[in-house]
Amino acid sequence: MKIIRLNFNSPLHVGEIGIGLEECSPIIHSDTIFNAIINAYALMHSEEQTDVFVEKFEAVKISSAFPHFDDDILFPKPRININTKIDVSDYAKELKRTEYISKGYFEKIINNEEFSKEEIEELIKEREFFKDYQIPKVYLDRETKESDFFFISLIKFKEDCGLWFSIECENGVYKDICSCLRLLQDEGIGGKRTWGYGLFEFREEDIDIRLPNKPNMHLLLSLFYPYENENALFNGENASWDFVIRGGWRKTGIRKPRIKMIKEGSVFDSMPIGKILKFDTLKFHHYGLAYTIPMVRREKEDEK
Repeated sequence: MKIIRLNFNSPLHVGEIGIGLEECSPIIHSDTIFNAIINAYALMHSEEQTDVFVEKFEAVKISSAFPHFDDDILFPKPRININTKIDVSDYAKELKRTEYISKGYFEKIINNEEFSKEEIEELIKEREFFKDYQIPKVYLDRETKESDFFFISLIKFKEDCGLWFSIECENGVYKDICSCLRLLQDEGIGGKRTWGYGLFEFREEDIDIRLPNKPNMHLLLSLFYPYENENALFNGENASWDFVIRGGWRKTGIRKPRIKMIKEGSVFDSMPIGKILKFDTLKFHHYGLAYTIPMVRREKEDEK
């Protein structure tokens, strides 16, 4: 798996609908990464060239950006029960609260390997890879000239911590994406970039993921917007998913349409594909292709 590590030189603000400027997300969703890459490409190329570049993304898979912690990388915890013989009721709240897990434990889960009591206690141990804080800002109404203040929440990653994401595409497109990332290092990613937020350095890396030999499930590492003919995915016997509302504002000041997306960590019996939504009147694309990892889920008789 080819991954890209982001180490931030300034605070990061990635807002989510419903939590306002005063709160922000500790990850960057796949649709935000897509938008950042396309916007960077548009700064360097003509509108016609950018349209061609966007069409190439029908064959590009982008994961969301998850935390990396020292030499380890974290993954979203799959929405399945952990394979263990111990009673996990004492750890129910901690397991539900745990969103991201280390690569080693992630590989155990997707391979349906049994967890010991000690491993579960280590799995739910909280890791501090960033600090979040709020700063006050003053707002001046353009018409009335009256002032008001608000708070914005920012994330500051600890030393040797940051975010990582993965891309699957052909080499030519990958080179163009890396060119966009080099520009984004100084332009920033996320919200309030004109304030100097979201600046980073990146490096490329190849990692090995220990995948199951006979997978029977598919795990999302990105947001996902299903095609109309993919509704059967949600009727799968073992399917488990959650969703998030995506939206926000374009640089032109136009509000983006609100879109319900399936979240990272969701699992399905069949492989999800997804689509890139096209809003021709707004000249706007929303990335919803699924980046998946194969996994094994316990058979029903093994869960009894």
